[in-house]
Amino acid sequence: MLDLIHQALDRDFSVSELARHAGLSDSYFHHLFRGEMGVSPAKYARDLKLREAARLIKTTAFPVKDIVSAVGVTDRSHFNRKFKQIYGSSPSLYRACKQQPHRRIARASTAPTA
Repeated sequence: MLDLIHQALDRDFSVSELARHAGLSDSYFHHLFRGEMGVSPAKYARDLKLREAARLIKTTAFPVKDIVSAVGVTDRSHFNRKFKQIYGSSPSLYRACKQQPHRRIARASTAPTA
């Protein structure tokens, strides 16, 4: 089921769909998934979408709106809130910080010269 979720990241699978693919009842599938993964199938998929979006934001020049769409997010404002909650900044600021080389500020010496 993890392969199915990963391969179709732009889709939102219902627990019923995933359970049907696994040949299990909805409740038993949900119970097994949560037991193995530590989160519900829906939370796993949401977190995966956020991680993939962060990777694409950091490593590509694609517009954020295209990345959000590519990972199957339909509510951009909710995505932005969750992204900021997890990564500490908006997607655009995250990109700017990750693509800028870290610079050290050189301070001029204040010691008198001889």
